[in-house]
Amino acid sequence: MFAVKKMCGYEDMQCEMVHGFAILISRRLQRIYKKEALLINITLMGKLTEHFGDLSLIDIVYADDEKNCAVLVLVAAGHIDGSKETQTDLLDKMEGYLNHIQSEEFKKDYPQENVYIDVCFDDIPDVLITDLLFECQNWVKENGAILRLKIGDDYVHFTN
Repeated sequence: MFAVKKMCGYEDMQCEMVHGFAILISRRLQRIYKKEALLINITLMGKLTEHFGDLSLIDIVYADDEKNCAVLVLVAAGHIDGSKETQTDLLDKMEGYLNHIQSEEFKKDYPQENVYIDVCFDDIPDVLITDLLFECQNWVKENGAILRLKIGDDYVHFTN
């Protein structure tokens, strides 16, 4: 805990929130992927939100060599309401993911044929959020990725 406080350099309350979010993501990763949790590098450079953490960071990125794909995981914590602020935060975070997959660094580190963006929720988000993600599919596709929605342990497919 001290290392997180010292690293972030903010008031103790904010550092505890960052530390708590790191633990939440670690536990969520273990449940979602049934693998050891990845080391998560936390810095406070962007807007820190309740449900999406730091909007300027990619939560998780890994290569799945068996499926020849790179996967970026956007982890949503808690119940995701349909408020305008939550929708804006989600779009801002998604935009960061799309910018990242266009970077030369990403293309060099992840030369796989397919790129997936997995948006993961603990439980069913508000219908405004699922509608928003449905509308984002073309935006994500235009940027060279495929959007996938995961609720709990199950992938959910969009229907028209």
